[in-house]
Amino acid sequence: MKPEEQDETLAAFEANKADLKGIPSATFFSLLRQLTLEGVYADPLYGGNKNMDGWRMRNYPGNQYGYIDIIEKDEFAKIEPISLHDHMNG
Repeated sequence: MKPEEQDETLAAFEANKADLKGIPSATFFSLLRQLTLEGVYADPLYGGNKNMDGWRMRNYPGNQYGYIDIIEKDEFAKIEPISLHDHMNG
């Protein structure tokens, strides 16, 4: 399926125009969207967000020990993300 067709299919689900048995397509779309976001932004310890790429995309630092050394700085501090798993193995 081409990307344009995928977009059209998702738009049909979101607009409740896809025909599903047992559940409105808009409800399915809402659940799919929520679970996708959780998978992209959850701590990799839970199985999603491979290599913390979701966090890197948003410049989210993950689970840091603290920010005391940079909290007062005026410029944005880009920090390499750390997973909960990193704390357990570090």
